[in-house]
Amino acid sequence: MTVPVKASKDEPPFTAYRGAETYVFVCYSHHDTAAVYDDLALLRSSGVRIWYDEGISPGTQWSDELARALDGAALVLFYASSASTTSRHCRDEINFAHNRDKQILPIYLEQVALRAGLELSLSSTQAIQRFALSDEKYIAKMLDVLPAGAIESGEVGAIPRPTRRRSPVRRYALAAAAALVVALGIAAALNKDYILSRWILYSAQYLGDPIEQHIGFAAAADGTRIAYATTGEGPPVLIVLGWATHLQEGINSPTYDPLGVLALSSEKHRIIRYDGRGFGVSDRNIADFSLDARVNDIEAVVDALGLERFALYAMSAGGRAAIAYASRHPDKVVSLTLASSAADFSYADPQTMEAFRRMLDVCETSWERSPAAIDLFIEMVFPDVPNAVAKEIVREFLRRAANGPDLAGFFRAFLAEDVSSLAEQISVPTLVIHAQDDRTIPLEAGRRLASLVPNARYVIVPGGHQEGTGATPETRKVILDFIDEVAPSDAAAMQ
Repeated sequence: MTVPVKASKDEPPFTAYRGAETYVFVCYSHHDTAAVYDDLALLRSSGVRIWYDEGISPGTQWSDELARALDGAALVLFYASSASTTSRHCRDEINFAHNRDKQILPIYLEQVALRAGLELSLSSTQAIQRFALSDEKYIAKMLDVLPAGAIESGEVGAIPRPTRRRSPVRRYALAAAAALVVALGIAAALNKDYILSRWILYSAQYLGDPIEQHIGFAAAADGTRIAYATTGEGPPVLIVLGWATHLQEGINSPTYDPLGVLALSSEKHRIIRYDGRGFGVSDRNIADFSLDARVNDIEAVVDALGLERFALYAMSAGGRAAIAYASRHPDKVVSLTLASSAADFSYADPQTMEAFRRMLDVCETSWERSPAAIDLFIEMVFPDVPNAVAKEIVREFLRRAANGPDLAGFFRAFLAEDVSSLAEQISVPTLVIHAQDDRTIPLEAGRRLASLVPNARYVIVPGGHQEGTGATPETRKVILDFIDEVAPSDAAAMQ
């Protein structure tokens, strides 16, 4: 049967299917709306039941409705393009579908290479090259591969020819011209700092990852999916990153690894990093950020990779979970590095703590809709941001890596923690490294932590908080030298 539809660049061509019969779920970037809506009009007119978001704006967090729609779908259609393959929204949907064993059919709107996370989910999936097919051949292929129950019974009508479809070359030329006009408009309206920061942020994603990484998922004890990444070969080093991280977007962020320390670390070691619960590629909208839950995240990654013994290296807020893990699993940990970390918040005055808690209330409710909430957070947590360009980069990376409720949930749990007694139980060789001019976690907090851990080696390095975490080649080398120094003579014992 023929279903009347409209194919429009701006308006959804039909109402998404919301019944209980078999249907397909459509994943796409809103930059491709015109082309995708034309295709959906073709499919719907051929009787295919389709669920799609009908215009949710880019960057909107997953809703329960999205999760339910993905769970109920018999097939996921992923419209692949340069925009969708770099979209966090699309990657989250594909990872969600992949982890629920959903069949995923990539439909390529253009020739584009998949990034690491998508390649992991789609590497064994047959695809359709939409840009190379006529409407008739495309529909014929689709009707062959779609689940039979997803096509309504009755006679399928003739394939309509949308009057607004443009050729791919013309469409992308027009899109490029429009983008140029928008860019010129922005340049005229905004200051040079903003323009430079956007160029850095959005050009980085097209340059390719500086080092190949392999991404997988581990299930924590409460079912939370934790994303981890591995690079390099050799004795394993598990890095606990802390909070507001992103394995896929962070690796290209100028704030994340601007000096190539990940590549340096991976020359002689197998480096394992993970996004903690609520952040990056791991599950969002988390209820439990307790210390035990975050230790469970480490345990899940260790179990998923079958690690027997390894070096544990924690940065900043990751230090407390690492201390708890090392105290509970001394048989697993060859060495422990605590970089720019603290055992508790005894160094902060009550007024500062109360102001921080009030700031978290603002972040929880206004993170998505008020830039002022993120700016307030940056001012309190990142006092060393040097200029307007760097501040805009940090602001955008925080948007990508976290949402307000998860960020607030993490820090509310974190503020109440004191791992001093656990630090006193550490029995493995430990390096405590801190930067002289750290304004986020002051030097005195690092000195106190070093005094708690039995026989800890304490090293002070120049610079601020990032330098103390090992974010420069110089400080990262200090950490790697310590890891190698205390490693077993038989490297196989750490595999």
